[in-house]
Amino acid sequence: LVTHLVSLLAPVLGVQGAGFAISLVTVFALLGRTVTGWVLPQGERRRLAAAATFATQVAGSLALLLGGDQAWLLLLGCALFGIGVGNLLSLPPLIVQAEFPAAEVGRVVALMQAINQALYALAPLGFGLMRDVGSTGAAIGTALLLQVLAGVLVLRRPPH
Repeated sequence: LVTHLVSLLAPVLGVQGAGFAISLVTVFALLGRTVTGWVLPQGERRRLAAAATFATQVAGSLALLLGGDQAWLLLLGCALFGIGVGNLLSLPPLIVQAEFPAAEVGRVVALMQAINQALYALAPLGFGLMRDVGSTGAAIGTALLLQVLAGVLVLRRPPH
């Protein structure tokens, strides 16, 4: 979704405003990650923190989807989405660390990162095709649904 934000924001905010909004994503990613690091609970609660992160991204995506020509709503969406971006890079390895034996953590994190990188590489193509075939709303709506699904799935504790 981040790769498509400029084209979503520029018609309303202008090119410079869109650049500022993308900077908000980055600033709030750092803030969200820092605050979460200070207050991060241990063990099973890490899953709750991840689910809360997805909920924040859902709220941000919803603000972007409904923002229309309302600059304040688009900026709010960028800030909320940014909070999730920072946390979703750091929380998954912490969940793995809490739930897998120490000898397996490296292998599981490496596999998880490989899968994530493949998805990160293909997602802009998928969103671009959705925008070309349908609309920007379809791409954001899909991101929103995937975030809801991820939030639900992260709360499910699989049997070891």
